[in-house]
Amino acid sequence: MKTIKLLFFLVFFSNLTFSQCYTTIKTTASTTIALHTNGSLWGWGYNHTASLGLGLGVDSFNTVFPNTQIGTVNDWSPKYSIKEHVLAIKNNGSLWTWGNNFYGECGNGTTGQQNYVLAPEQIGNDTWQDVATGMHYSLGIQTNGTLWAWGDNSSAQLGNGTTTNSNIPIQIGIDYNWARVFSFDDTSFAIKTDGTLWSWGSASGFMLGRTNGNYSIPGQVGIDNNWATVAPNVFCVMAVKTDGTLWVWGNNGNSNYTAYYGNGQVDANNYENNPTQIGGDTDWKSVSTDQYNFRALKMTGTIWSWGQNMNGVLGDGTTIPKYLPVQIGSDTDWVYLNSYSARVFALKQSNSLYNWGYIFPNYITSPSANGTDCFLGTSSFNTADFIKSAPNPTHDIVKLFFNETVSMKEIILYDALGKVIANLQTNPNRNEVVIDLTPYSEGLYFILVKSDLKYETIKISKN
Repeated sequence: MKTIKLLFFLVFFSNLTFSQCYTTIKTTASTTIALHTNGSLWGWGYNHTASLGLGLGVDSFNTVFPNTQIGTVNDWSPKYSIKEHVLAIKNNGSLWTWGNNFYGECGNGTTGQQNYVLAPEQIGNDTWQDVATGMHYSLGIQTNGTLWAWGDNSSAQLGNGTTTNSNIPIQIGIDYNWARVFSFDDTSFAIKTDGTLWSWGSASGFMLGRTNGNYSIPGQVGIDNNWATVAPNVFCVMAVKTDGTLWVWGNNGNSNYTAYYGNGQVDANNYENNPTQIGGDTDWKSVSTDQYNFRALKMTGTIWSWGQNMNGVLGDGTTIPKYLPVQIGSDTDWVYLNSYSARVFALKQSNSLYNWGYIFPNYITSPSANGTDCFLGTSSFNTADFIKSAPNPTHDIVKLFFNETVSMKEIILYDALGKVIANLQTNPNRNEVVIDLTPYSEGLYFILVKSDLKYETIKISKN
């Protein structure tokens, strides 16, 4: 019996050691890449353009892979971007790439049909601060603030005034104050350090947000200098300003897209080259879009959705279209959101991964945990710097002592497999809590304490 218990204990903790807890996650229609809390990169899904960077040959491209580490290092930064190819920056600023390289979008000096970079390959020796992948082209900003581009240039999306492709990074203009880059298909955007927004490339659907100037070089969008982030889509562009306001522009001319901009109006919503504010809220943080649906994260830690909602991809548990943003659930601890083509991934403060929408092979209509809550990872066991427990082991009662008075949010009891078995009520502003384990069988338990400022896990053994 002891041998069986020990084996179970080792297997359980072995699984926890490899728990998938992430700080950033980015997806396409078929492939997802996430940054683990330990600095390693992980991918899953299809590898048909070598975008998983596993070093495998062409015959493996149609295989669906489970969560698999990309390479063996753990020094990746949160600055990476995925399309049919991948650009990723390491903590030392070096730029690495892999995936489809038909048009030289990987930047290693080669091109051609069936040209794939199978595993991460460093591009030059420069240092970089931001990257964005478009359809068969790449954008990047070096740490000195210069703007660079390479790959397909048939729609002038590189921004150098030509339509000539380049299989190596080329500098765009002479400015040294670029901060962030964004792209979708063949339309490019960038924000400067002064907060101004610039666009170039394909003007299809009026996505550039401007009518003036040459589209083959960066041109400023309006005169505002408080842009924070941009989310281009197939038919339109959503953006958030530093004052927390939400904006949209573009004109798809498609009746299927009518009324999905979030203004509550059932009309054509043809904003064309005119950034227009959506609603009056001033607490938006970021926005993520797919073809007919929008999702946004607020500074309050809440997620909001609106749009077509076919198959329930908005995550509100229904299939009813939404013409105004609606809150998804009641949680207030969301910190990251990314979506593409009806696939949605989100992260909580605990670095736990949730998903909804089209998650092969089914549609999920509300946020669903992907794996065990990261609070139960080995990194949190016995690291409680403000909680003590006694007696432990216990037969019935266990007391939690806090070395400071905390404002309690909730206390959750998990079994040894990470399953929630009780959400325990407690009074706020306490420095001692009594928990009765009498109703539960002998074994290993974990108690997660959530306060306003801290999250700690205590391991309890009941005998």
